[in-house]
Amino acid sequence: DEFFESLTLTQTRKISPMSIFLVGTDYWSKLYDFISDNMVKEGVVNKEDLKLITFTDSIDTIIKEVEERLVSHINDLKTSGLTQSEYYEKLIEFISNKDD
Repeated sequence: DEFFESLTLTQTRKISPMSIFLVGTDYWSKLYDFISDNMVKEGVVNKEDLKLITFTDSIDTIIKEVEERLVSHINDLKTSGLTQSEYYEKLIEFISNKDD
């Protein structure tokens, strides 16, 4: 339920785009097939929306994608001129300390 709610709220721009990770490819494979084969075909889900969802068995994949999305978000804040915001500063602090 929360999965589809998160996807719907992101699609309709009610919330900022979020990363959705489904861990356990064997477990989630039927759902992924249903979404990619049926829901995209019927136009209920855009093919582009599939990029919001990561199906994986690897914690390393999740870590890598979260880090990439954080960097992308930081760059978006820079582009928007929000480098003086507390939010931006906290993100920079977080990503700088990730290896500690």
